[in-house]
Amino acid sequence: TVVGAEMLITIEAAKAASEGKSLAEVTEVANKIKQRVSELALRPSLFHFEHYGRTGKAKGWAESAIATVTVLETDSATGGAAQPILREKSPAKAVEATLDLIEERTKGKRLHAAITHVSVPDEAERLKKKLLSRFDLADEVYVCEMPPIGAVLNGEGIVEIGFYAED
Repeated sequence: TVVGAEMLITIEAAKAASEGKSLAEVTEVANKIKQRVSELALRPSLFHFEHYGRTGKAKGWAESAIATVTVLETDSATGGAAQPILREKSPAKAVEATLDLIEERTKGKRLHAAITHVSVPDEAERLKKKLLSRFDLADEVYVCEMPPIGAVLNGEGIVEIGFYAED
């Protein structure tokens, strides 16, 4: 799922609409953000992902006997398909590696971010605090629980962050 990325696109489109922009202009804003936003999913297990036949390039990781936290990326460059980008043995290391990746990609620019989760609000809030302390944020960091279909498709414990940097 890419709920955090979708949230950021929707928020920017809503801002444009509230400024009185035309439907064509609002659509243009949404499309520009869609090209810039990325979603990183920290998955404590790939079981549900594999069960629904969505592992793709992460299949080898899904079949591994070693327990890891896998980080998958989805954005316009991946064509909407989740791509495995890193895995760590502990959730704390996975969070730090994810934040390092965001820092590398945003190159000190102001950050827009939205965090979504399935049944782990404390982990989502910890990630939010780390974002607040580490990045120059352009706006509020939005945090929400995924809808029930997110739990069905992903299982409990997943935390995702949608983000993009300002120009």
